[in-house]
Amino acid sequence: MLKSYSLWITSSLAYLLILLSCQSIFTPKAFADMNPIALSCTMSIDSLPLSAEAVMLEFTLTNSLDKKLELLTWYTPFEGFLSDLFVIINKETGEPLIYQGPMVKRIQPDIEDYLTLPAMKTMSTTLNLSQTYQFSTGSYLVKLKRNNFYLKSDKTQLICDAPTIAIIIK
Repeated sequence: MLKSYSLWITSSLAYLLILLSCQSIFTPKAFADMNPIALSCTMSIDSLPLSAEAVMLEFTLTNSLDKKLELLTWYTPFEGFLSDLFVIINKETGEPLIYQGPMVKRIQPDIEDYLTLPAMKTMSTTLNLSQTYQFSTGSYLVKLKRNNFYLKSDKTQLICDAPTIAIIIK
């Protein structure tokens, strides 16, 4: 009995030491350098009511910093449909629309894979969601599937908090 009690104390102390040594790793201060920078971005639909063949979404990104940003366009609307960019939910059924476009595999990004967004400037791109999602009459919610952008210089993650938008297809 004494032997098992001694083993329990030893293992408990070892666990406590590991926990205490890891505490400094997981403090907010340790993550301070990893905090993403927020980008101002919006999504909007050009005209209402929409037809199932032309659901034109405009995506706008604003750099409010005093320096230019070089952003990797992969998995963002600025790349176009080379991956599944959006979560689109039919409001009546709760079912997601299935992406029907290309999915690209990648190696290392080249210089042309980056978008330069000048300081204090805004850039936009327009995508026809009907090219890769099959809409029918109804109400839908649209949001970005991934909301992060990466800087070329240091791979800092930038967060784009574009709100979910509601659309109606007639």
